[in-house]
Amino acid sequence: MNNYAMSAHRLPSVLLLALALGACMTPAEEPASDEPAPKPRVFADHSQETLQRQWTTEFQGTAVFVADEVMIDGPSDLVHHIAIEQDPEVHRLTTRTVKEGLRQEVTLAEGTAGREVRAQLDGWNIVAMRRLVVLQRPGDAPVRVVGTGNAALLRSDGEQRATRLEFRGDHGTR
Repeated sequence: MNNYAMSAHRLPSVLLLALALGACMTPAEEPASDEPAPKPRVFADHSQETLQRQWTTEFQGTAVFVADEVMIDGPSDLVHHIAIEQDPEVHRLTTRTVKEGLRQEVTLAEGTAGREVRAQLDGWNIVAMRRLVVLQRPGDAPVRVVGTGNAALLRSDGEQRATRLEFRGDHGTR
């Protein structure tokens, strides 16, 4: 019998032996301990804080807020309440981490005169004629909307106009 035939003949036996040995082995048991296993570390988890806090109602009603430049800043869950229109042919978006938190800035691209930057914050339609900045701060913070340059807030019950308007919404607790 040649070596190839002999090794081919032994192959089923070797496989059977390997399966039998594998079935007899048990996984290594960890030593018993009175201490619970350590919890995995979670970074920047504000979920409990968010569950404890009720979002501000300041921006729930229907309104249009217009200004040359608009700055919106708020807590870590601001991202769940704002939507920013992004058109790569019209807008230039930059996102970066700064000392205060996560900053997104949307400006108009060159050659897009007469266009604007639009966003939605809960019930408010936001229109920035030149630039919109959104700052998401870590942890708890009030929500602020600041408009500079020809700022106007239009609601069904009236309007406000000034070179600078600022609105703030504080959170309640559940």
